[in-house]
Amino acid sequence: MSRRKHGRGFMTLGAPGARRAKAIDAALSGGTTDPELATWTRDVLPSSGGSTLRGLSPLGLTEDWLSALAWAGTPLAPQGALLWGRDLIEEAHLATPCERDGVLILPSPERLRTLNGVELRPLRLFIAARLGMRLQTAPGVRWWQWPDRALLVSLLDEPVGGFLYAPTLSHRSSILLPPGGWQLMRGDCHGD
Repeated sequence: MSRRKHGRGFMTLGAPGARRAKAIDAALSGGTTDPELATWTRDVLPSSGGSTLRGLSPLGLTEDWLSALAWAGTPLAPQGALLWGRDLIEEAHLATPCERDGVLILPSPERLRTLNGVELRPLRLFIAARLGMRLQTAPGVRWWQWPDRALLVSLLDEPVGGFLYAPTLSHRSSILLPPGGWQLMRGDCHGD
């Protein structure tokens, strides 16, 4: 398996977390899900599928941007309230994200993938301000947020912890993910 260094952690390409994330994305887009993960995918997804997901719409984003934003912990949603080109834009020369006039300005996708959790703070605070929810953990944790549940999948090959403030900022849940692991929080997102 090939490995790519991302910030402080390592993502093992083809690892269990990456397979789970790919299966969720496929199920949400109507694609074919990994047969070995079909039951798990059905169990964690709500009956509404992706129609009630909260986050950034993938419209107008390249695969490179989708991958980098997902790596940074940005929730993606087919009908998301945040839009590329209106709410988020790129200025490749930047070292870290910054907000200007209500727009989040991001460095290149390559640079975004190298940032640590502290350097990603402007991105996460922007999501908190605009969507009323926040992920506070290392990069490399994928996040899907519905009104009644949150799903987190680690793409890292090391344990990771942190907090999720969702479905609103007044609800805080602890995160503890083993390497390549996942965590589903239902109801008020205080865990299963």
